Amino acid sequence: MIRTIRVHYVLLLLLIAGPRARSRGLPQLIPPQKKVAWNKGKQMSAETREKMSVAMKERWQQAPFVELMQKKQVAFQKGDTPWNKGKRMSEETRERMRASRTGKSHSMETRALMSERASGRKLSDATRAKLSAARKGRTQKPLHRQRIAHAMRVKWAKVRSSRCR
Repeated sequence: MIRTIRVHYVLLLLLIAGPRARSRGLPQLIPPQKKVAWNKGKQMSAETREKMSVAMKERWQQAPFVELMQKKQVAFQKGDTPWNKGKRMSEETRERMRASRTGKSHSMETRALMSERASGRKLSDATRAKLSAARKGRTQKPLHRQRIAHAMRVKWAKVRSSRCR
């Protein structure tokens, strides 16, 4: 009788042991408790929050940190399908988008950045042929023709002046 009580007591202790039961090869009936952060629910002082804010603002000014975070974001989203992929926009929505952009153009700084990024980019022969075919038969606007003509006059003036020397 005493031996049976002792066995039951030992079994009860082992079942209550929880996480330690797994290391002993026994079934674990009580799920392990998740650890809670020591500062969960605690309010930080305004001074601490300000220090953290300044530190993060400084970190986001450093190029390596920004590049790392961008790479992490890209890796995280890779393979995800956008929520609106394949959805057709209504004619009304498309008209609103068109109206919002009509009459707006990029600033000179933005144009310079776009030009800088596009320069040096090598296009394949197939792409160049497609672009050429798309432009064939199109006439240029008068202002554009004037600018090209002016640029060519300036260029040829430089060439002539260099030959005369």
